[in-house]
Amino acid sequence: MKAQSFLYFTGVFLLLLALPACRQPSEPTTARPGEVDFTQYVAVGNSLTAGVMDGGLYRAGQLGSYPNLLAQQFRKVGGGDFAQPLFTDGQENGSGYLQLTSLTALSLVPVTDKLAIRSSNPVLYTKFSGPNQNLGVPGMRLADVATSGYGSVRGNAFFERLLPAGAEQFPAGAGMDHSVGGVGVGDPVEQAAVPDVVEQVADLLLARLPRQVERDGQALAGHAFRKADGNRTHTTCSIGFRQA
Repeated sequence: MKAQSFLYFTGVFLLLLALPACRQPSEPTTARPGEVDFTQYVAVGNSLTAGVMDGGLYRAGQLGSYPNLLAQQFRKVGGGDFAQPLFTDGQENGSGYLQLTSLTALSLVPVTDKLAIRSSNPVLYTKFSGPNQNLGVPGMRLADVATSGYGSVRGNAFFERLLPAGAEQFPAGAGMDHSVGGVGVGDPVEQAAVPDVVEQVADLLLARLPRQVERDGQALAGHAFRKADGNRTHTTCSIGFRQA
């Protein structure tokens, strides 16, 4: 009797497992852009935007940056190419980074070959020239965006790398040739303390982005740049998108 009960319940269990396999496969979801033009995406930010990983900035990290990952998804809805200031072959290790060599002793060893360092005192990286849609600068704070000399050889070496010789700041509207832009400068605490500066950063670097877009709640990729709080607006996260 016990054997029969066991076989009965086993059969019922196996039948329940097999039922989902009998369902008709669901139709694949088709990605749609809605009213957003993704053809030209520009990202502005700091370490996360640039692709810092393992304590440094290097090519593999740049390729894994969230703007590059987003751009790959945007291509499914009409997005174009996404140009980044990638370190070149032979200098792909960029600033250098920490490599895990042992799980037993948790050994981290600095990678010191194939670097993109053109000067060691002060540390300066090989200049990048060419189209650039990733304006991510490791270490940049909101207060640094308009700081005189921040992009000079005396300032942030990662910033200096992206600027033309003699320039010390991104020109106004540096990312204006775009259809959609994202801003990720500063952490949420810093942004909440100076919300007007966040808006100024967006206006400075993404000059064509109308303020009313994000205030009307048309946030992209599930992120809200700001939300209404009575008559005041405040930052809700580090990454915000606005359409040109």
